[in-house]
Amino acid sequence: MKIRFSLLILIFWSIGAWFGWAAVVPETSLVAQRQGNSGTAQFGDFNRPDIDDARKVLETAVLWGVQRDGKPFPPPVSKEEAQKKVDWQLLGSAIRPKERYILIRVANNSPVTIKEGDALPDGGRLLRVTKKMVTIQTPEGDKRQIQTYSE
Repeated sequence: MKIRFSLLILIFWSIGAWFGWAAVVPETSLVAQRQGNSGTAQFGDFNRPDIDDARKVLETAVLWGVQRDGKPFPPPVSKEEAQKKVDWQLLGSAIRPKERYILIRVANNSPVTIKEGDALPDGGRLLRVTKKMVTIQTPEGDKRQIQTYSE
């Protein structure tokens, strides 16, 4: 008896579900495709914003007393060393897995190797060496980027 009653309920429920599915038609505003506002989106809205200025400001900012790679800032150059005017010439740069350095020539002497973080002959510091540029800190404390590769 319980099986017959359960089967009867299942049949009535199936008929009711089929009728509700086939007979009920929802309003078109509920299921119709919405029309987009083509006038509101401009081509320029999808371009990436230019963040170079903000990036430059953040790279020059001194945060937490360390450089971006976690190393402490080099000690400031003394005034006597800053007074010396030494001209040097960048000959090349090299990037290896565990070290980065540049090759410079001071006056007409033989070339000298300078590693990242080391002092330059004029009192500045070599801050960073990348494939495309060398970043140094001048004796006055300004950052200068020397482009070594152009596309």
